[in-house]
Parts: sequence; C-alpha cells; structure tokens
Amino acid sequence: MIDDDYGHDRDYVPSYLHPGQIPQYALGESLKSLKLFNTDMNLVSQSMNLTIVDEFVMDLEYDYLRAKFNETSNPYDSVFLAAQSQMWIFSAYEVMRTW
Repeated sequence: MIDDDYGHDRDYVPSYLHPGQIPQYALGESLKSLKLFNTDMNLVSQSMNLTIVDEFVMDLEYDYLRAKFNETSNPYDSVFLAAQSQMWIFSAYEVMRTW
C-alpha cells in the first residue's frame, strides 16, 4: 500500500538483525567496499574507529533497552548512552568530511 507523496509504503516495517547476528566488523567491511577506504590509511583508520564506536554504542543500546524493560535502569544510563551516541555521530561526520 503506497500512500504518501514519496512512494513510501507506510505499512512496511523494516527488519533488524539481532546484535549477535551482525559480524563484528560489518560496518568496517562495508566501508572498505567504498573507493579509497581500503587504500587511504587515514580513511582506513577512521573507518576502524567508527566501527569500534558503533559496536560499543550498539551494546550500550541493547543493555539500556534490557534495563528499561526490566525496570532496572537509572538516569545515568540514558545520559551516558546519549553522550556515546553523539560521539558516534561526530565520528561518522569526520569520516564523511575526510572522504
């Protein structure tokens, strides 16, 4: 069912892999498929850093969701997750800016 001006199906729900199903360096491997990301040492280093931060933040997100579900989270958890998410955005921006 297509019901917006951009051709998006509003009934479509994306499926997400469980974190255990995502290979450890999936983001880094994907970035290496882009031009210069496997030859330019600065981009290789930045993509590796982004991959590490991505894995760390993903673990934090799922730990936070579990804690919220079990009602064991504290306010610091959400603040720390927000700060680390911001670091991921800065890291992704730096990769794009350099590329």
